[in-house]
Amino acid sequence: MKLSLRTRLVVFGLLTTITPLVFLSVIYIRNASKTLEENISENIENNSLSLAGNLNDLIEQRSRELKLLTQADVFEEGNRVQITQFLNEAIEESPDISELYFFDLEGRSIALSGSLNKDEIDFSAAKISEALFLQATKSKQGEIFRSNINQDSFSILSPVTDDSNLNVIGVLVTSIRTALIKEIIEDFRQSRLPEGKIIVFDSFGKAIASSNIPANRPHSLDTDRIQSETDHVSSEILTNESNGEKNFVTRVDFDLFGSAKTYDWTLVSSLPREVALAPLREANMTFIIITILAGLLAIIGAIWTAYTYTDPLVRATRMAKQFADDIKSIEPLENPPHEVKVLSDALMSAAGQIISKTNNIEMARKEAIRSKAETEKALEKAEIASESKTTFLAVMSHEVRTPLNAILGVAQILELDQSLSPDALGHIKMLKTAGQNLLQILSDVLDLAQIESNKLEIQTSAFDLNEVFAPVVDIHKLLCDEKKIQFNVAYECDMDATFIGDALRTRQILWNIVSNAVKFTLKGSVSIHASIAENEKFPQICELMFTVSDTGVGIPRADQSRVFESFIQVDSGKSRSFEGTGLGLAIVKNLIELLDGKIKLVSEPQVGTIVSVSLPLKRSGSSIPAPFNRQENSTNQESEKSGAKQLQSDKTRAPYVLIVDDNALNLKVLRDLLVELGYSCTIAERGDTALEVLSNKSIDLVILDEHMPSMSGRELTRTIRSKSDSRIANIPIIGLTADVLAANKNAMLNAGMNTVLNKPLDKDQLTSVLQSLQ
Repeated sequence: MKLSLRTRLVVFGLLTTITPLVFLSVIYIRNASKTLEENISENIENNSLSLAGNLNDLIEQRSRELKLLTQADVFEEGNRVQITQFLNEAIEESPDISELYFFDLEGRSIALSGSLNKDEIDFSAAKISEALFLQATKSKQGEIFRSNINQDSFSILSPVTDDSNLNVIGVLVTSIRTALIKEIIEDFRQSRLPEGKIIVFDSFGKAIASSNIPANRPHSLDTDRIQSETDHVSSEILTNESNGEKNFVTRVDFDLFGSAKTYDWTLVSSLPREVALAPLREANMTFIIITILAGLLAIIGAIWTAYTYTDPLVRATRMAKQFADDIKSIEPLENPPHEVKVLSDALMSAAGQIISKTNNIEMARKEAIRSKAETEKALEKAEIASESKTTFLAVMSHEVRTPLNAILGVAQILELDQSLSPDALGHIKMLKTAGQNLLQILSDVLDLAQIESNKLEIQTSAFDLNEVFAPVVDIHKLLCDEKKIQFNVAYECDMDATFIGDALRTRQILWNIVSNAVKFTLKGSVSIHASIAENEKFPQICELMFTVSDTGVGIPRADQSRVFESFIQVDSGKSRSFEGTGLGLAIVKNLIELLDGKIKLVSEPQVGTIVSVSLPLKRSGSSIPAPFNRQENSTNQESEKSGAKQLQSDKTRAPYVLIVDDNALNLKVLRDLLVELGYSCTIAERGDTALEVLSNKSIDLVILDEHMPSMSGRELTRTIRSKSDSRIANIPIIGLTADVLAANKNAMLNAGMNTVLNKPLDKDQLTSVLQSLQ
């Protein structure tokens, strides 16, 4: 860096006059101040450690004394007068104990020491929490419990046992007032830190006790800041933000005492820096005054000399600074020397060019900002549209599922009527099939909407391959038998081996692919081949590989990339030969991408199609993150256990079921279905009505809808679970909902329902759930 001539002259003057003196003064002041501060910090730290040890020892000594007292035989005899006399004698003989209480297991006082022995009290009079007292009653001989600070005191508890030392017969308690802590702190301050202040904090950052502030040296201490800026055993200088006062501050955590620690307390000691460094201040002032005077003389002389010879250059320098600070207001110099004029002209020319280019850049920047704002607005509209679409589909799914529940429910009831003719049963089966097809379409559309809006969650859990393949194989084998085509399955892996992954979505992928193969195969066969590919580099990772091949109609090469698009069938003209929404493979492709898998399709018209899928899985024995599906809460788990017992408590009659639903049609359909299954039923259209029924009748099971006026299914479940009558609180509850989103189902389970079924109800699924609760 090159200095101006004027600056060089000023620097020369400073270097030859004031610099040596400043250098020596700074070194002396810094070393002296540093040494003194280190000694002060060390002294405060040592004194703080000593005081913290004294306080900890005091509490520990009282704990030991209390422990010894619990071993006296007088407690087991139960004589109140003798116990009271023993407590008073113990106080006289043990200076570390001031007050004693002896409570029975119910928390009532048996005997109290001294002036306390007037009226019968309970443990709360000793400022002990119920939880701590109950913990003491369930402990062993010799264990010590200590309460938190409560107003102006805290207590130490120890159980009293019988001769076997196994059965607790009472709890002995002594109290320590914070005034004693304050007295110890104040005595210590007066003897060791007369100009300082000492404060003890509890584990919540609340001040328990503090010393008095010296009358001749009042100072403040920001206790909240000390708690946040000091840590463990540390010493530092803190500045009080309210008055700017600096203090030497030392903090000592009782954690330093390890296993001997009695409380999670913190002791903080402070000493005003002004007081501690007073001896050094006068010497420092002398050096500062000398340095200032010498510096002033040097600066005055240097400036006067430099001004005479460097004024033209100084004006040019100011112009250059103006060029950097505010280029638009720069002006040329008046009557400068030739050398300086060249510089001035160059700066003015450069300023003009920069201003022109800056204007162009500013215009481009504003255009970019406008374009960005338009892009963000368009993106926001797209996100709102996507959210609206998902919400609309979810609402429509709910609204369609509700009447569809009645349609399929009636169909399932009629299927149980053996008096119907074969033609009537055939019509009912067609009605049921059409309803199930409509339900599948709804599910596919909603799944695709969730995938497109990134709301479909992958839920990992442990499963075996039978859980994935068995349902798919069983159903589609029957379909192939009806179409008189062969159905072949080959497994080259252990189907009972356990893996970690999303079993539901894996089964959905397999189902859609196999369903397409069966649908588009008119003759020949459909084959499934499954295997596991090992990963030599990472043994805990493997790949599930399955291939579905058929001898169906096939797909032209030009159309093969389109089969994974939504609502697309290759044969999509007016004369389509096959039914379907064209969503199956679109959902498959998106699900495979979510699972980090791969899919490959090979097809030839009139020959058939081969679809190969590979999905990464983790072996069950490997370390994996916990599944992020719903978390079971204690209320739900307890209600499942107790509810299952209650449902099977009376087998001399048919189980009595309460159905709660505001939809009259759904009420009738579900009641008729349960009656056909051998259950007795009663109904309620509102939550408050259901509570009255539960109070007046002996109900074995509750089946309730989630969406009801005035009180939802979740609110009704929480109300039932909160009842004091265990017969009602532990009753099994099955929730019904037409909302198929996972978050809603999890919320219902977490409210305390034993299980949740989606509408429309499936008779077999309902029967399975009812049997599992018996």
